[in-house]
Amino acid sequence: MISPVYRTDALLLDFCECTDPPYFYTCLWECVHSCPSVRLAAITFLMAHYNKKQTMEDQLHMVGLNISLTVSI
Repeated sequence: MISPVYRTDALLLDFCECTDPPYFYTCLWECVHSCPSVRLAAITFLMAHYNKKQTMEDQLHMVGLNISLTVSI
């Protein structure tokens, strides 16, 4: 049996690969901001794909296109 966390991660990753990553992460941050029920899954996804060994500039797409939205959370 595949865990729900793995399925959610795989679904979000597939969707990210089909879209423009900065746009995907902007939408993800908007979901985190507006829908409490998805916050755990979204933050889990973000933490799983954030590489602590790379600089933030190398992963700027994770901030999304609306920096003020990301910072306000």
